[in-house]
Amino acid sequence: MVKSLENTNFTYGIDSKVLKDIINYWRKDYSWKLAERRLNKLPHFTTEIEGLEIHFLHVKPSLRDLPRNITVFPILMIHGWPGSFLEFEEVFNFLTSPREGSSVVFEVIIPSIPGHGFSEAPAKP
Repeated sequence: MVKSLENTNFTYGIDSKVLKDIINYWRKDYSWKLAERRLNKLPHFTTEIEGLEIHFLHVKPSLRDLPRNITVFPILMIHGWPGSFLEFEEVFNFLTSPREGSSVVFEVIIPSIPGHGFSEAPAKP
C-alpha cells in the first residue's frame, strides 16, 4: 500500500493507514455472515423501469396484527447519492407498526436508485 501524503486530511483520498485499519477490521472482526443474514431477512424485489432492472424493498405491515380502525398508506422513501436502501433500515418497523393513539401505519417502498445497491446502472447518460 502506498504511503499517504502527510497532513492532507483526506484531501487526496483516504489515508492509507486508515484504509489498512478498515481492511483489517473487515477481514478479522466484521461478521459478514451476520450482515448476510440481516440482508436476507428483508423483503427484496426487482422490477423493470425504462429498461433497467430496479431493486426495491417492499415492507408491509402485518395485516393480521392491525386493529380495524388503522389506515395503511404507502410511503416511498428514496435514498440520496451515494447512499443505499439500508439508510432506512432502522425505521421499517416503526413505520409499519401501529402506535398507541395513531390510526395510521405505512407500507414502505424503498428503491435503490439506478447504479446503486442492487439496481442496474444505466448504460447511457
